[in-house]
Amino acid sequence: MGERFGMQEAVGDRYGRDAAEWFGESTPVDSIVRWTARIEVGWKELDGLPESPFMSDTPLVDRIFHRTLQIGSAEQLHRLTNADILAGWRTMAGASHGAACANFLERIGPARWNGRAPALEEVRSSYGLPRAEGSHRTFWRRLSEERRRDFREYFITRELDHAFKGDSDRHRFWLEQRREILDVCHGTAGTTEWSLIDFRGFSVVEFFELGNAAYLYRAEEPMLKRIRSRKRASHPSELKKIIHHPVPIRAGLRDDNRIIHSGGWQYSATRILKAWKERYS
Repeated sequence: MGERFGMQEAVGDRYGRDAAEWFGESTPVDSIVRWTARIEVGWKELDGLPESPFMSDTPLVDRIFHRTLQIGSAEQLHRLTNADILAGWRTMAGASHGAACANFLERIGPARWNGRAPALEEVRSSYGLPRAEGSHRTFWRRLSEERRRDFREYFITRELDHAFKGDSDRHRFWLEQRREILDVCHGTAGTTEWSLIDFRGFSVVEFFELGNAAYLYRAEEPMLKRIRSRKRASHPSELKKIIHHPVPIRAGLRDDNRIIHSGGWQYSATRILKAWKERYS
């Protein structure tokens, strides 16, 4: 094989039949990746095999590692540390990077996401959330609808946990909406924190200070574009605009774009959201 390929000059009898399989295909590196899955050996362990034909720190072993990220099985990926995964992804670009991230998400389901926050954050940083504004649709089309939903709900739940950690009523209310929430971001207006909760066709701004209603804005509303620009406002009033509907959106509901957090507000808020989804989504 030659040392330039990252293998010993000769493959001994122990691996002769395997080598014939590896190099009898048009994609020998992929064949080796599948072989390591069968014998349950990670790429770091290749040079430690008895009479190993592989040499560490060579282009071939690096290539095996990168292809493991792109096509490896769930168990192969599960054995990799977050540091290994991030180091590999960050040496990739374009389609290769996308294939590796997509393979990780599709193979490693949410039941194994505990402790994988660094890798998941890297995917979000690179490709956004599925269905969110600015998201990389080409990347997300690689994954099943179920996995796209899992990924989006993972981050939506985290963002809502962070935003409403001191308000159990609002936390519980918005968690019930998480399957339809596209994204959540945060900002400040003076000393008041706020969160922007995106739905299809409209968004809701929640302020974290007593006495502030939540405001709903259609996607094309200029005030919403101002909020998205992340320009620091000096006071919550700069992010509030009462908009009256020329025709009531539904009988018995407010004729403006606010959710007032008074007694039993969850019932009316649910009806308001339902009406906005029917009209604007």
